[in-house]
Amino acid sequence: AAALPDLPAISSLVADGTVFSRYFVSTPLCSPSRASLLRGQYAHNTGVLWNRGEEEGSGGFEAFHRLGLEESTLATWLRDAGFRTGLIGKYLNNYPMGAEPGFVPPGWDTWAVHASDSREAFYYDYELNQNGEIVAYDSAEEDYSTDVIAALAEAFIWESAEAGAPFFLLATPYAPHDPAEYAPRHADRFNDGDPARAPSWNEEDVSDKPEWVRNLPVIDAETAARVDEGYRNRLRSMLAVDDLVATLLSALEDTAQRANTVFIFTSDNGFHFGEHRVKFGKVTPYDESTRVPLVMSGPGITSGASVDVLAVNADLAPTIASWTGVAAPDFVDGRSLAGIASGTTPDAWRNWVLLQQFEQIDERERATPEPKRKPVKHKPLRGTPGAESEVAATPNAPERMIQADLPPFAALRGQDELYVEYESGEREYYDLSSDPFALENSFDSLTPDHSAALAAALAELATCSGDLCRTADLTAG
Repeated sequence: AAALPDLPAISSLVADGTVFSRYFVSTPLCSPSRASLLRGQYAHNTGVLWNRGEEEGSGGFEAFHRLGLEESTLATWLRDAGFRTGLIGKYLNNYPMGAEPGFVPPGWDTWAVHASDSREAFYYDYELNQNGEIVAYDSAEEDYSTDVIAALAEAFIWESAEAGAPFFLLATPYAPHDPAEYAPRHADRFNDGDPARAPSWNEEDVSDKPEWVRNLPVIDAETAARVDEGYRNRLRSMLAVDDLVATLLSALEDTAQRANTVFIFTSDNGFHFGEHRVKFGKVTPYDESTRVPLVMSGPGITSGASVDVLAVNADLAPTIASWTGVAAPDFVDGRSLAGIASGTTPDAWRNWVLLQQFEQIDERERATPEPKRKPVKHKPLRGTPGAESEVAATPNAPERMIQADLPPFAALRGQDELYVEYESGEREYYDLSSDPFALENSFDSLTPDHSAALAAALAELATCSGDLCRTADLTAG
């Protein structure tokens, strides 16, 4: 929020559209979250439970592909309905593991997706699968991936206008993900002042917290400085994302398509920078990890509105389908947000969203097989910022920190409540109306009836599917 004035394009979407202030990602991790977006399902129904792919595993692209989930996604639904479809940027972790190097999933007309071996190669020195051809990008300024994605997405919008076809575009820059390399033009930004810190930052008394939090050391001054610089780098990398949004909005205006196009801005997970002593990472049940922005702007959407209904990433697929007149499949777990975005108050709405985190995998010890492919060098994109420059990118990423080690959990996030059950048997409960930063675990003060009702509601939602999810999330707790 503090950086929003420095993001004019995203700020314009907020001013012109509707903000969902209680929007959550059910499993706060890249691949499970993206699978939920594409399918409209909770992770326990997609089977994509983690990021890192391994043979016959439950992570990343390998699981999504092996389980056949690509046969029915937003892309296939909309392409079958006559839409041009495009995905430009990041897809699922470890793509294309388990498939041919040039593999393009069903449903996509335009495909320009990161297909690099290294987890670090997403800003410079990376490869994109561009419609089945592996294209290599270098370390020159014009190769900065957020700018390349912006140019490719802009071209897709113009091509769609020239074809006279409705379109669905999913533009997914890697920024501001770690290692959060920023464009050289933004190197001097956010250098003044200290980052704003919530009351949960470096939480002093964690005696009421589960063991995994109690085991976290107090953040010392040296570590705090690294965490703060990582946060600044993320803000700097977001400036190019804002440029990307501005590029797409201008393309829509220039092609006379802005008035009939819905623009959605969101993220696939939140992130800790010292809150609850978590120096780095996600995969926790706390709002820092699970609560993310969601802004919708476009025809029929209320301008300048903020709504506080509970929304979850499984809602995006049925929402987009409803705008296009496409019937979402029966397997969808989420609800359409289209009516709420247009100012309609629903007769009944969910009381809970489900939060889940699954098995532990130490990603540092997972090896990715070398793909068999021959990359080709790209031709510079016209209009890409810095196209005349050949300066190499200066490394600007902080030291990589390791995610917190916590047991799997299932949780209920209500309007102002958080209830967590860990596989370890530990429990947490926060009344967020009086404790918005989840500082005091008050589970032990609940009445037996209250705790039993919460457990029953969670058990029902954690095993739901399809229509049953839209019944289970109404359950009182």
